[in-house]
Formats: sequence, C-alpha cells, structure tokens
Amino acid sequence: MNDNRASLAIAASAQSDSSIRVATREDSESLARLITPLGYPIDAGHIEQLWSSWSAEGNVALVVEEQGSVLGVVTLHRMTVLHRPKPVGRITSLAVDPAAQGRGLGRRLVDAAAATLTAAGCGVIEVTSHVRRVDAHNSTTTSGFSEPAFALPGIYSIHRRGRHDRASVRNP
Repeated sequence: MNDNRASLAIAASAQSDSSIRVATREDSESLARLITPLGYPIDAGHIEQLWSSWSAEGNVALVVEEQGSVLGVVTLHRMTVLHRPKPVGRITSLAVDPAAQGRGLGRRLVDAAAATLTAAGCGVIEVTSHVRRVDAHNSTTTSGFSEPAFALPGIYSIHRRGRHDRASVRNP
C-alpha cells in the first residue's frame, strides 16, 4: 500500500473538527499511548525502531486527529495469499483514546481503513481481535463485518504465543 492511495481513500472521511491521515514515525508517542492499553505494552522508541521494516512489509497506520492531538489509530496490513484471487487486507489493531470514545471515531477509522484496503486492491478485509475484547467484536459487526466466530466460511482463528485471536471478514 502506498501513502498516495491511502491518502486518497481517507480524504473523503475528513470532518471539520477531526481528520484522518496516514501516521508517520513522528506519531510514535501517540501510537504507544493508544496501543498499550489494549494489552500490548510498547514504547515510542520500539515503534520508531520498527517503523521502516514494518512499513516496508505492507503495513500502514491511520490516525484520527483533532486540534493537533491524535485520538485514535487503526493499523492495516495487505498481503498476497495463494488461495485468493486478490490480496487480503487486515485490520490488525484499533484504539481510540478513552476520553474520545463514543463519538464515532473508531467507526470512522474502520471505514477509512476499509476504503484504504479496497483502494489497494484487496478483495477481502479481515479484522483480528483477541477473544477477550468483546466490545471490539460488537463494533466490527456494526461496521459491516460478519459475526466473529470460529470455523465459519471466511473466518478463522489465529494462535499466537498461547493466545487465541478471532477474525471477522468483510467483502468490499
């Protein structure tokens, strides 16, 4: 995914009080602040260290910003798989500052992510989420993703370091 396509896809989502843009390495402090409460403790230095290789692997982060303050982030990955005719897009994390929740910022980030992944040629978009994050599962179903479940067509489970994640799928 290149930043030009991501920028074009998110341009329509801008509102007067907040805007969505492609994140940069300079957003590392804000990203760490937003991602750590999800149960993935990370510091800005680590994000800065990984940024170049993470970006080169097809990853993009979008942030929602108001008055210069980053209030939310969604991270995306585009991958080619042998069993699908088009690339698969994956939303790998979504976080909104607790003080800004309930204002539709998360939904705007998911919509911008879907538009970005669709513009990048993805035929399927998945959302991965740890099973303990029931609130996240509920929000993805209201954003047009299928009901999270195990062993349903188009849905699978991922196992990492003993943790069980779920995936939702939306066909653009």
